[in-house]
Amino acid sequence: MIPRSRRGTWVGGTALAFGGVLVARLGADLAPAPWPPWVRTAGILLAFAGLFVITLGTRTRRDPS
Repeated sequence: MIPRSRRGTWVGGTALAFGGVLVARLGADLAPAPWPPWVRTAGILLAFAGLFVITLGTRTRRDPS
C-alpha cells in the first residue's frame, strides 16, 4: 500500500505520464503541418517528467537520528 503522504505524487506522476503519452501519440497526429515533431517531443518530455515524479514518490525517507 502506498503511504497516504505520497499518494499525490503517484497520482500526479501517473497522470502526467499518461497525458504525455496521449500528447505524443494523438496530439502529433492531429497537429497542423509544421508542428508534429514539436508536439511529439513535448509529449515525450511530459511522459518522462511524469516518470520522474513517480520516482520521487518511491524514495525512502530516513530519520536523521
